[in-house]
Amino acid sequence: MTDKPNRTEWETLERDAERGYEVMGKEGLNGWEVEVRFDNGSAPEQAERSAPTREEATKIGREMATMRSS
Repeated sequence: MTDKPNRTEWETLERDAERGYEVMGKEGLNGWEVEVRFDNGSAPEQAERSAPTREEATKIGREMATMRSS
């Protein structure tokens, strides 16, 4: 049995309770899909491009959340 990533479920990459957002990621064949969910109930945002690594996905999500709160 091999440990393959579950490509159907989002996982938390970073949570910032102070700023009120959570960066979610889902690993796929073309890299990481990124979504940012906000505590205020507004619609989540998805990145237009995939990230090659989990770290890059977290960085993209953080940038998306910062732009949204500006």
